[in-house]
Amino acid sequence: MMSADSTATSLSTEHGTRTGLFRTCFPSFPVLILAILVCVVAPISLISIHVHENPRFSPIDEAVQYDYVNRVAGGSVPRLGQLLLPASVHVISCRGVAANGPPLKCPGTGKPDTYPGGPYQYEAQQPPTYYAATVPLRWLGVHVFGMDGVTAARTTGGLWVATALLLLWMTGRMLGLPVRKIVPPILLLASAPTVVYQSSIVSNDAPALFAGALVAFLGILAWKRPGRWTFPTLFVGGVLVTSFKLDDALCVVVVAGVLGIVGWSEVRSQSSETVPKWGTWLSNWTPTGGALVLGCTACAVGWIIANRELSLINPKTLSSFAALRTGPVGLTLIARESLSMLNPLAGSYAPFRTNAIGTPAGTFDSLNLQPITATLTEYLFLAVGLTGIFVTPRRWPHWLGLLSLLVLYVGGIVLGFGVWHTYSADPSVGGRYGLCVAPLLALALASIVRSWGAVVGLWVFSIATVGLTYFYLLAA
Repeated sequence: MMSADSTATSLSTEHGTRTGLFRTCFPSFPVLILAILVCVVAPISLISIHVHENPRFSPIDEAVQYDYVNRVAGGSVPRLGQLLLPASVHVISCRGVAANGPPLKCPGTGKPDTYPGGPYQYEAQQPPTYYAATVPLRWLGVHVFGMDGVTAARTTGGLWVATALLLLWMTGRMLGLPVRKIVPPILLLASAPTVVYQSSIVSNDAPALFAGALVAFLGILAWKRPGRWTFPTLFVGGVLVTSFKLDDALCVVVVAGVLGIVGWSEVRSQSSETVPKWGTWLSNWTPTGGALVLGCTACAVGWIIANRELSLINPKTLSSFAALRTGPVGLTLIARESLSMLNPLAGSYAPFRTNAIGTPAGTFDSLNLQPITATLTEYLFLAVGLTGIFVTPRRWPHWLGLLSLLVLYVGGIVLGFGVWHTYSADPSVGGRYGLCVAPLLALALASIVRSWGAVVGLWVFSIATVGLTYFYLLAA
């Protein structure tokens, strides 16, 4: 097993820097076809089925997110406290929302207060990047492929996931991982309940996997092929990732931390002095992990300031969050709620098939094995993250897993405290807020698995999970 001191050296020598990137990632035509099937066909087909089978708006803020897209398409950024656009109200009323409550009247003649979440645009606190990217893609779906506006906006989620999984495949190959170890974790990501659900609705959680995979790809690319463009590239990467959703900063922290630990190991192994050279380590880390953190911080601070200036109402008085103001909130409650962050792939699990009031349909729920596979996936990724505690000497996958779980939990506490402080509401932290870290845990899983028996077991489990997902998406 490789020691921490030799980690950095192995990362910089595997698959020499002169090897073409495409050839490294896709060494043969069959491997390229397999990558397309696993990274593109599987997720897009699952998401397309879910979109087709669930025409109503999701109760997880989708209607308000769609209104955000409409406002950006009209040339403006929504402001907290604005009423929903009449065009959005019409679509919401006629399409319906899969939630408990009185039926909505089409074409939008009902009182706005009866709409789930209230009549206000309460998602205006989110950065506009995802919504701005959705506008041209929705235009293509409507005018080229003949979709309606909601379906066209939803199907963009498949593109985000496919791109994310391809980036993850390329990252794994650049790390020297064989194809047999890369495929199962990617299939588990593609078929995870939270991934399929959040990528099948209009939601800025749809590009979360892309955010994590992009940061991982940029990190390993900068490490293996450093140059004068390293700092600006990773700085822009940190800005871009955080501009989708501030929660996506979690993956930046993890990757920057791993780069720091691996860089420290390299400096310590090369130094002949008793005391390691902090200056050398800092100068090496700044263009990589430092650039990521700086870009992330700049984007987060800039958006928080801009959002406060744009808001028309005090968030603590927003009626849309009244249902979450159920009682006193303390650190104990926030710490308990944050445990759900440790399950990013199914922590916000929702049934794929629902009846007219948004609950599991008939006897289908009693026959659904999906909660079982989702729980097994949760335990698998938790075990991978905790491996670094019990296995020594530690390698980069162990640090990656450990930091991922630590950042997820601490990040959940910070997020919960922020929600409480900003909206005077219960934290309501869910696994989907940490979805951007899932690709990093998948990389750790692919790297830690050693024996052929474990690899075969992962293949069987991942293929079974994908098959069950297809079945339950299509089950009547």
